[in-house]
Amino acid sequence: MTELKSLFTREKISGALRSLIHLTVSFAVIYGFLLLGDLLSRWIPFPRSLIGMLLLFLTLELKIIRLEWLQPSGRLILTYMALFFIPPAVGIVEYGDLVMNNLGIIALNVFLGIFLIIAVVGHTFQFINARSERK
Repeated sequence: MTELKSLFTREKISGALRSLIHLTVSFAVIYGFLLLGDLLSRWIPFPRSLIGMLLLFLTLELKIIRLEWLQPSGRLILTYMALFFIPPAVGIVEYGDLVMNNLGIIALNVFLGIFLIIAVVGHTFQFINARSERK
């Protein structure tokens, strides 16, 4: 009985409640940016999730939102990220014949995408590096 009482002390309950509130608020902030991206995507022809992520990134960079505020939900999302890839994998298996018929186009898009990402990241790094050397 004393072991059970030690599980439910006032300090442990208040700490757990504080953690739950912090987790809920951090999820709400991230979800709020998704909703803001959804609202803006009606006027901007860009995916809503990317708009939301860009806005969240800007607010983090401008120090409007502190990273510590988002860490509880960020850790939880990263822990279970593999589960987010199950639906696309099931879709690929379900439409395997369609994927195989268009494998050349898919492979071309993947390689072009990788090349473009490397090029953009490389040029961005060179630009930022040159700018920081001037300061």
